[in-house]
Amino acid sequence: MNEIFDLLLNAEKANKLIENLAGYVVYIYPGIITIYLYNFFNAKITKNTQAFIIKSFAISYLYNIFLQLGLQKICFLKDKMQNDKVKYNIVLIIVAFVIPYIVYRFVNSIIFDRICGMLGISTSVTNIPFELLADKDEEVVCLKVYFKDEPYVYIGFLKEYEYEKDIDNYIILSGYRKYYVNSKHSEKLIEAHSAEEYKEKVFIKFSDIKRIEKLERKRAEKDIYSC
Repeated sequence: MNEIFDLLLNAEKANKLIENLAGYVVYIYPGIITIYLYNFFNAKITKNTQAFIIKSFAISYLYNIFLQLGLQKICFLKDKMQNDKVKYNIVLIIVAFVIPYIVYRFVNSIIFDRICGMLGISTSVTNIPFELLADKDEEVVCLKVYFKDEPYVYIGFLKEYEYEKDIDNYIILSGYRKYYVNSKHSEKLIEAHSAEEYKEKVFIKFSDIKRIEKLERKRAEKDIYSC
């Protein structure tokens, strides 16, 4: 304990310690930011496991390597960045925020699907059923939801969802329409909202769902929401 106090009282040693710690931190926090953001985009919870720490370090290390290589190619920035740690860290933070978004958009793009098709890869990059049902060229997903124990059906546009293990999973539909299903399995509209009424929402627990059908957006707007 006394050694720590002595270190803090010695300005020169304290500054050197801070500089050394700063040198290590750049190999940790960029990866943490990237993983948290990418999981957020994919509606996944980030778990603080040993694998998470290793991934964070690996991603941060790659960011630093490529950033340093890039700076070496840009001569007029090389000296400025190496001497100004604040600017270097600002660039790292920007990279840590931008890269996961670019990767997320690319992985969920038609181009990525075509590349996988050309390579004969049919494995999905997601295990979330709502994303598997979605078409790349549609901005929103229209779903028809059937219940296990209730004679009701909801049709609406997928607004939000949670699909993670060990927690309550749910979906939120906006601009929804509610139908009553009688004993003859015919559906009667009992509550209707237009497709543009995004503030009209319904919360549905995944455990209550019997079946989900994905409706083509144009057909839904023409045949269902026009009625």
